This record gives sequence, structure tokens and C-alpha cells, in this order.
Amino acid sequence: MDQFIEKIDLSFLELIHNDNINTPTMYYHKNKIVRQMFWERLNVLAKFIQTNNKFRKKKCLDFGGGSGVFLPTLSSIFKEVILIYLDSSQANIIKGKYNLT
Repeated sequence: MDQFIEKIDLSFLELIHNDNINTPTMYYHKNKIVRQMFWERLNVLAKFIQTNNKFRKKKCLDFGGGSGVFLPTLSSIFKEVILIYLDSSQANIIKGKYNLT
């Protein structure tokens, strides 16, 4: 299977989780099938974006971006990524770890 996303280390995601009920824990879930399903849906979306030349790839709105697990991938595709979520504290940590602007 081709990899179109940049996966964030599972232990790092678990470490930064702030027990907010709105932030998904599925990306580092103990059940491998659950974990793979959540990562694969992002992989399919990233593949669609990267292989479709109709997208101008300038700006991206990640509405409901959760913990920010898709930020490193989106930032490698688009010049500007804007994430909107109820609690963006985890996304800010990921932004810092990956030196995203």
C-alpha cells in the first residue's frame, strides 16, 4: 500500500492528548485495526489531493482538524493550511514539533 501521509508517532500523540472528549484518540488506539482505519482514511484523502492536478494547492481549510494529525501532510501539499477546531492545543504542539508555519 502506498503511503501518502506523514504519520505521527503514536506514543507522541498519546503523550500530548489532553483528555478533551472532542479530540479523537483513534490515531493511537490500542486496537491496530481501529488505528489503521483512521490513518487510512487520511491516506486516501491525501492520495486524492496529491494525484488530482485540478487542485491549485495554494490554501487548505482543515475544518474540524481535531488534534492536527493531518497538518504535516497538508503542509507538505499546500502553501497555507488553516485548522479550525474546538480545542487546537494539540494541533499547536504538532505545529511546533514539525516546524510548521
